[in-house]
Amino acid sequence: MNQIEVPKELQQTGLSDWYSGLNDPTRVKVRRYLDGIDTSSTAALLTELMIRSSEDHNYKLSAAVGEYALSMDLTPMDRFTVTEAFIDGLFGCGRYEDAKKQCCMNLDLFPELREEIL
Repeated sequence: MNQIEVPKELQQTGLSDWYSGLNDPTRVKVRRYLDGIDTSSTAALLTELMIRSSEDHNYKLSAAVGEYALSMDLTPMDRFTVTEAFIDGLFGCGRYEDAKKQCCMNLDLFPELREEIL
């Protein structure tokens, strides 16, 4: 079995296992958005990946990345930011009830983050 070559951006942010677990078409889609992506943290990379894929109307990829990202242990601010990007992906692929649920979750989180956001 051939070893999957993991892009350096994903290696830097600890996402090698996640990437290796993707199917071939999804790995191709992910690689499309990696050039110059924010590698300062795992949450930053995944958030930017969702934003870039949504801007390219690749909402299913954005939603899939969001589902993975929200399964991680995130700070409240990272969770808020990831969820914002996730909502766009969900809405774009017609998952309106899921998008509404995520909006409500962010509204519940807002009071804790109000000062940091403002």
